[in-house]
Amino acid sequence: MTVGRVLAQASSIPLLERELLFAALLRKDRSYLLAHGEDVVQPRHVQAYLRLLLRRERGEPLAYLTGVQPFYGLDFLVNQHVLIPRPETEWLVEQAHTALHEHPEIRTIIDLGTGSGAIIIALWKSLPFNQRRLLSWCATDVSAPALTVARLNAKRHKTRIVRFLQADLLKPFMDRRNADSLPLIAPILLLANLPYLTTDDYRATAASGKKKFEPKIALEAGQDGLRYYRRLVAQIAKMHGLTFHCLWEIDPCHSKKLLTLVQKTFPKSRPCVHKDFYGLERYLTMDIER
Repeated sequence: MTVGRVLAQASSIPLLERELLFAALLRKDRSYLLAHGEDVVQPRHVQAYLRLLLRRERGEPLAYLTGVQPFYGLDFLVNQHVLIPRPETEWLVEQAHTALHEHPEIRTIIDLGTGSGAIIIALWKSLPFNQRRLLSWCATDVSAPALTVARLNAKRHKTRIVRFLQADLLKPFMDRRNADSLPLIAPILLLANLPYLTTDDYRATAASGKKKFEPKIALEAGQDGLRYYRRLVAQIAKMHGLTFHCLWEIDPCHSKKLLTLVQKTFPKSRPCVHKDFYGLERYLTMDIER
């Protein structure tokens, strides 16, 4: 069977996705398929492709089947241990550029709940060499398998100076015993895209088929969806004398609750909620100076 005939197999999956699946299986790019439509395909590759097609028809995300997801102009390795990077999250990288321009005194960048490492790696890659080498870079995640993916992506994109830590948010930086090995130089740019689905919302989306393939640990955040952001706010409150510039992706449904929480905890922080390209209140920024 030829490449063209394989791709012509009846399927409800759009042709572009079929091409991406087959190209990933053959470890070629899509242009190869377009230029080699008459090439003969080995039977084992045909069978493997049909299995991938069936998994896609059952709702498994394309990124998990190809093993790659584009983000901020780069291709990131992904698997079922990490959340698939979303286009709306690229806003954090854009705003990080703005923050670094407006606050050239920033010396440390920390990415919390890093997952695949997409945010901090994309930021590192998009900064001029002379700027990024002056900064201290760190990312944390509670999931060891997720950090394995993040480190693979750092190696893939030659991001050698980002330190990846298995940790509960900022906890390692709060331990004085780590002061020598983890020096925290303020001001700090604090990036976060933490889990924010309520338990009920997660159950509903998983039951409907949406997000059921992505890791629960990267999605579900307790009864009100604020478990991790509440914990983060409490941690920052204990880190006296440090200046933070915060860029967080949040659940639009919880923007008012989170805004109230940070205003109460940090009265001088000037928090601001921003809308995404759908008009939803998806991001929170604030400066914490003490």
